[in-house]
Amino acid sequence: MNKLETLNDIVADKYDGCYEVMRECVMAYANVDTDLLDFNDLDLVLMIPIGTWTVTTDKKIALVKASHLENDSKVKLISKMEEVDKKAKNGEYEHSEKNKNGGFWGMFGTAFRSVSAVTNDVSSARDFIAMLVGLLNKSEEELYSFVDSTLKNKPLLGLQAGVISQVLHCLFPNVFPVVNSWGRGIFDALRLRLVKADKKTTYISNCETIKKYRDTFGKFKNYRVIDRLSIEYAREIGFGFFVEKYSTPNYILNDIDTILPEYISKLTEDYDTLYQIPDAETAKEVQKILREDNDFMEKSKATGNHRPSSCFRKYMDFFSWWINPEDPFAQQKADNDTYMNDISDDEQNYEEYDFASDTDKPFISEENFLKMVELLKSKKNIILEGAPGVGKTFLARKIAYQLIGKIKNDNIEMVQFHQSYGYEDFVQGIRPSSKGNGFERRNGIFFNFCNKARLLPNQPFVFIIDEINRGNISKILGELMMLIEADKRKEEYALRLTYSNEDEERFFVPANVYIIGCMNTADRSLAIVDYALRRRFKFCHIMPEFNEAFKDYLTSKGIDKKYVEQIIDKVESANNLIATIDRGLEIGHSYFCQTDGCEDFETWWESICEYELFPYISEICFDDEDKYEQICTILKF
Repeated sequence: MNKLETLNDIVADKYDGCYEVMRECVMAYANVDTDLLDFNDLDLVLMIPIGTWTVTTDKKIALVKASHLENDSKVKLISKMEEVDKKAKNGEYEHSEKNKNGGFWGMFGTAFRSVSAVTNDVSSARDFIAMLVGLLNKSEEELYSFVDSTLKNKPLLGLQAGVISQVLHCLFPNVFPVVNSWGRGIFDALRLRLVKADKKTTYISNCETIKKYRDTFGKFKNYRVIDRLSIEYAREIGFGFFVEKYSTPNYILNDIDTILPEYISKLTEDYDTLYQIPDAETAKEVQKILREDNDFMEKSKATGNHRPSSCFRKYMDFFSWWINPEDPFAQQKADNDTYMNDISDDEQNYEEYDFASDTDKPFISEENFLKMVELLKSKKNIILEGAPGVGKTFLARKIAYQLIGKIKNDNIEMVQFHQSYGYEDFVQGIRPSSKGNGFERRNGIFFNFCNKARLLPNQPFVFIIDEINRGNISKILGELMMLIEADKRKEEYALRLTYSNEDEERFFVPANVYIIGCMNTADRSLAIVDYALRRRFKFCHIMPEFNEAFKDYLTSKGIDKKYVEQIIDKVESANNLIATIDRGLEIGHSYFCQTDGCEDFETWWESICEYELFPYISEICFDDEDKYEQICTILKF
């Protein structure tokens, strides 16, 4: 008998308070002019499903107050939140967890970050809330088509499929399942092959797949039943912390049954397998041992099955058998590691990237962009240099996406150099022991990044160094100064690192690691970049771009075309004068990409000039007051 058939349904409002708060919130927005909405409103909606152990009730109430809801609606919604909070602390919800701080409400532990941190396109916030309000007037049969149309025809920038599914589930728990990073593992265990689960445009088709399974094997309606079942059983076997917190581990723990036990014994004799590890703290200690153990990494690699999700997948196979023990295929999956080779690679869950179709691309010609990508491919290392505000860091990440071919941040790492940054941070060093009993060797961020890349040799990995000229390059890189050369990316050039023991494996930078450095040409106080470093990098000078794409961007944000033309004319005239000082000091286009408040153009422009441009110009014209006045006069409207 399929275990799903034995499960009781969940009554939403008795299970968790976020269901009724979400309904109250969306109904309140039905009375608000969509054009008034901004990111505060979107943050409010997105924050409701997040558990109050992450985002407190007080923080949620603060967002209600900052929203554009009518005052009566604010009072009503705040009252509802306070009511729910009180019920949670009294333990009245089935899902409410209690500790010294009382009970919590909200079902998801996702860390919250405002969408405004990744996009300034407020229309996405308005479109998303408008979709939620529109659902209130739809029959259950119309809900899928309405959401599908919105997700496919509206950009909804900054909103990921997992987050969208959480909100939709809270609004209609019997209609929309949760398909976030955790939920996907459950569906894998049930042998449901979701299509590009991370993409918004495939969400409804995946909903239909999950619904068909639920209606066939389960007697419940609320999709939270599946999530709860998985979590409860995971805790039962002492593995829940790993599933919930480390479902995409940074380091590979792939062959649980044959490789891992001998390494666990280094820490404790109490556990034979990963399944038996009882808590997150113990897991962290195990992870630390494993990721610093070259022997384990090599054995793991030798299995030929070293995808980051391998450990998680193996667990989910076991879970699948437990769900339905009469399924011989599931039993086979639980017992036979070769099944892992039949699972499609996680690559399908990453969105394809192509500069030409990017709606949020840098203001640079496609020709120049692709040339930089080709330079990176051939040289392995490039430096983007230019004035402040030309978007070097933003461009670097886009170059990385183009090289990888996907928006895959797992294959990208970023650091910022500064005067205190050293070899110990970047490569390897001696640090106080986490156990408080002396010192221990710790691997730096670049060392770990290279190890990660070495396990997936067919995938490009991109390491971005912001402000690369602010650090002591020779000190930070050490012997890596040679190893980063394009023709030295081979094991035969491996070197023993400064803190390595004589019997340890030598280190080399894999051929699939690419480095992008960014530096401001305006930093006159900084030393000239080491000539040895210059030989190892191609230098790409990034100029301020005020092209048609930039014009279209400003226009799309509501700035009148006549002002757009005047902006470009003024900034280009100012840059011509600045170029007589140093062309590397010119004003970049990024100053004008923060378009909040641009509806009042004069106030917006004056704010940029007064608090950003004029102080910068004063700095570069520190010994020439007349030129400072000339440039400022040019910029004023």
